[in-house]
Amino acid sequence: MSNPFDELKQFARAQDDKVVSCLLEALPVFETDLVPTVTLVNRECGLSWDVTRLKQELERLARDGKLKKHETPFAVRYDRR
Repeated sequence: MSNPFDELKQFARAQDDKVVSCLLEALPVFETDLVPTVTLVNRECGLSWDVTRLKQELERLARDGKLKKHETPFAVRYDRR
């Protein structure tokens, strides 16, 4: 019997990979244009995120090194690593 925590981690990794793959189509993503991006992610990944949740996930993916975050005086841009 497998460890349920390992299964949960595996599910989370698979979900991350799916979201990152979907985001690659939309990159670069600007913080000012998150509505079309959240619509794409929700449609392609079967999620029901709002803009706030997408922004949290973009921040996390940038911290984890899966995306690159560029801060400018005018906007924040997320791009390929």
